[in-house]
Amino acid sequence: MTRTSGWTTIAGYEDPIEVRPGNAPGRHRDAAVTSGQIPKGVAAAPKRRVIKIFRVVLAVLVGIPAAVVAGLLLWDGSIDTGPCRELFPGVQIDLRTAQTRRGPIEYDLYGTEGPVLLSVHAGLGGADQGRLFAGWLQQDGFRILSPSRPGYLGTPLESGRTNEEQADLLAALLDELGIDRVGVLAVSAGSPVGYTFAARHPDRIWGMVSIGGVSKQQPPGKPSSSLRRTFLNTVGQKLTRLTAMLSFETVVSATLDETSTFNEEQRAGRLSYIMNTPRVRTLFEAMFETTFPYEERWPGTDNDAAQARRGGSPLERITAPTLMIHGRQDGDVSFDHGEYAAERIPGAQHYWLENEDHLGFWLSPRADQSQAVVRTFLRQHAPRE
Repeated sequence: MTRTSGWTTIAGYEDPIEVRPGNAPGRHRDAAVTSGQIPKGVAAAPKRRVIKIFRVVLAVLVGIPAAVVAGLLLWDGSIDTGPCRELFPGVQIDLRTAQTRRGPIEYDLYGTEGPVLLSVHAGLGGADQGRLFAGWLQQDGFRILSPSRPGYLGTPLESGRTNEEQADLLAALLDELGIDRVGVLAVSAGSPVGYTFAARHPDRIWGMVSIGGVSKQQPPGKPSSSLRRTFLNTVGQKLTRLTAMLSFETVVSATLDETSTFNEEQRAGRLSYIMNTPRVRTLFEAMFETTFPYEERWPGTDNDAAQARRGGSPLERITAPTLMIHGRQDGDVSFDHGEYAAERIPGAQHYWLENEDHLGFWLSPRADQSQAVVRTFLRQHAPRE
C-alpha cells in the first residue's frame, strides 16, 4: 500500500482502486463504494491485517531459529575431550604435557620399543588427529609420537608461532623424552613445520613423509569476522554435530565437496564407498571427531594460515630421505603443492595418487596400496634398534 498525491492506492488489482481523503463512513459509504471509492477507515482494515500477518510470519522466522540456537547453546554437543580415550577401534590416546625449554607441549606417545615416528597433524587438528592419522602404522614396530602443535588443544600458542619456533619446540620435546632421532609423518598444514624441522635439525631426523602437504606461499586471505568465529565456536560446531547425527551422509558429501575436485560420478562413487564400508565409515567418523571442539583448535588453525601466507619453507635445505604423497584431485591443498616440494627437495621421491582427493590416503578403496608404499619407505630408512 502506497500513498501518492493525497490518494491512497490499493495495489494488486488490474485497475487500482482509489480512495479520496475526506470521505467518511456512514451514509456516504454506499455511494462511495458504488462510485469505486473506498473510505479510509475501510481501506485501513486490510492494512492492519497485513501488518498482523507480517508480524506472525516474522515471529515464526525469527522465533524458530532462536529456539534452535538456544537449544544448541544448552546442549553440550556430546564432545569427548578426555585426555584418555579411544579414537578408533584399537587406537587409543593418553595425553600428557611436557615442560620443555621452549615451553609446554601436549603429546601422546604410543609404544615402548622401536624407531619413533613423529606425526605432525593437520589444521583444525591436535595430538588426537596426529595419532589417528598414523594409527595404521602401530602394528609395524614403530613408536608413534603425536604432539599438539602450538594453538591446538593443550599446547599454548605462545610455545611457538612461527614454523621455526614450532620446529625447535619439537626438538625440545625429543630432548625432554630422551629421543635421539625420528621419522616424520606430516600432513597438510602440518607439512611446513615438518619441512622446517627437517631443515633445522638434520641430525634428529632419519626420514620424512609428507601427505597432501602445503609447500607454497599462500595468497593473503580475508580474516574471519568475530561474529563468524563466535558462531563457529558455539552454535556452528553443535549444528554440524547435529547434522552428522541426523544425516551423516550430508557431512561426508560436504567434506568431499571441500577436499576433492571429483566430478559427479567420482563423488557419488566415493560417497557410496565411505558410507557402505563399515571400517572406512568409522574412520571418517573418527576423523570428524578430531576437529572438535573448534575453540581449542582455532588459534592454531589461524596461525597456520598466517604462516602459510608468510611462506618460505626451506625445502632446498632438507637432506633427509623424503617421500611426497599427494592426490591429483586434491581440492584442499592443490596438487601443485606436491609437485613444488618434490622439485625442490634434493633427492625427493614421490608417489602421486591418481584420481584421489585430500583424504584418499586413508579413505580410498586403494588406501592399502598407498599405505604399503609409505610403509616400505619408512622401513627402508628407519634405524635398526
